[in-house]
Amino acid sequence: MHIFYIFISAIISYFVFTILFKRLNTSDLKLFVPLQKFVNKSKRKKTWKNIAYIFLILVYCSLLDSFNITPIVSGIIISFFTCLHEITFSNSITTK
Repeated sequence: MHIFYIFISAIISYFVFTILFKRLNTSDLKLFVPLQKFVNKSKRKKTWKNIAYIFLILVYCSLLDSFNITPIVSGIIISFFTCLHEITFSNSITTK
């Protein structure tokens, strides 16, 4: 039953974080644009993407080990990291 809660909370929060991150990226802050430019100019984009993915998995596992995290919060953390990874390594830089 815990996996069900993780799955549902991850799906719902994924959509929330996707909208939030896209709006932050298209706002005056352009929060992720410098990082996107760095990644898109890099010749080793796939390597950076894999390193970041492994790093996020390690951070997630260390959070699970360090704190008593409920399944719902676990799903929210998974979707946060997934959206962060997606917007950082997207091919197009979103601007107004």
